[in-house]
Amino acid sequence: MRTLSEEIPARFKGLVLLGAATGLRPGELFGLQLRHVDLLHATVSVEQQIQQTAKHGVYVCPPKTARSHRTVPLPRMAVDAMKAHLRDFPADGPEGWIFTAPQGGPVVYTHFMAVPGGPPARRPA
Repeated sequence: MRTLSEEIPARFKGLVLLGAATGLRPGELFGLQLRHVDLLHATVSVEQQIQQTAKHGVYVCPPKTARSHRTVPLPRMAVDAMKAHLRDFPADGPEGWIFTAPQGGPVVYTHFMAVPGGPPARRPA
């Protein structure tokens, strides 16, 4: 994972490492705001996700199921990755998105898949 994270743009390195360390779904990762991350206690709270569809565009919604609302422990590697990410790409207050698209706003699947050298972006379902 570290090798992969070194090959993608710095903006997405923390996202890849956090996803690998926690198993969060892409929409859950994209939906993280600063208020969901507790680096002191090494946890992330999953309370929402970002979805993207052709019909509804980009929107914030609850996690996939009731059991998807959870607090996930972070290993040291993930805490370090999040500290580095927030140092380089600070969130705009507690409601600020952790992972942002280059043009602003939260990352969505098509932004992430459109990184240079990555797979071609798919049209949302």
